[in-house]
Amino acid sequence: MKIFIINLEKSKDRRYAMQNKMDLLSQNPLYSKLHLEYEFFKATDSKSEEFLEYKKFYNPIACYMLHGILLLDTEIACYASHYRLWQECIKRQEPIIVLEDDINFEPHFLQGIQEICESQFPFVRFYFCKKNIKIKNRIKDSNFFWTLKTTNGIQGYYLTPQAAQKFVAQKIWNGQVDTYMEYVLQHGIDNIIYQPFLISEDGSPTTIGGIRGSGNIKTIPLLYRILQPFYFHYRKLKRAFFKFYYTPPKL
Repeated sequence: MKIFIINLEKSKDRRYAMQNKMDLLSQNPLYSKLHLEYEFFKATDSKSEEFLEYKKFYNPIACYMLHGILLLDTEIACYASHYRLWQECIKRQEPIIVLEDDINFEPHFLQGIQEICESQFPFVRFYFCKKNIKIKNRIKDSNFFWTLKTTNGIQGYYLTPQAAQKFVAQKIWNGQVDTYMEYVLQHGIDNIIYQPFLISEDGSPTTIGGIRGSGNIKTIPLLYRILQPFYFHYRKLKRAFFKFYYTPPKL
């Protein structure tokens, strides 16, 4: 199974650090047993011509109506990098592992990957950012948990073509990629998280950069700015109904 590590071409220090971590990981006999191999995947740069091809998927009005924010170009580029890997997964017709280049591996990483491969889940996250959230929805006595909460963070995950096909079906990008991937209501793919986490953040400065101020909101027509709070509560109600009727995943 292929491990893809998303890395901006200019972030050579991150690439070097991840290469050392992967070389160390590959010395574990389980790495070979699982038939793992890795390669670096050139991330979409928000200043490249390629970026313009993907920016057309982003709909600022839809994003504002749903979340009350607008995305930075770097956030759209991040979305594009993951989107391209979803396409790669579909093309290969086999599961892949996606990692960002600012992570550390926990000692049980490979054991966790083995469990994930033996499960039937189409999408499993290795980590989430919101430290104050406790996920209590454990699936049987396993290390798999499900949630409908917004937990953020997509630094590492296991992906099958089944899930990738659902993810790419959304042709309008209306939020950050991690928020979209865990929004079960939108695509129908269960948000499964392996715990204890398989990875952690290494503390590197974010490559997203920029500050999302309120000034760019003024580019949204006044009518949408007036309607946004009402639409937000409509979506909140719709999500509440979805949670009520949601059937939790099983092993």
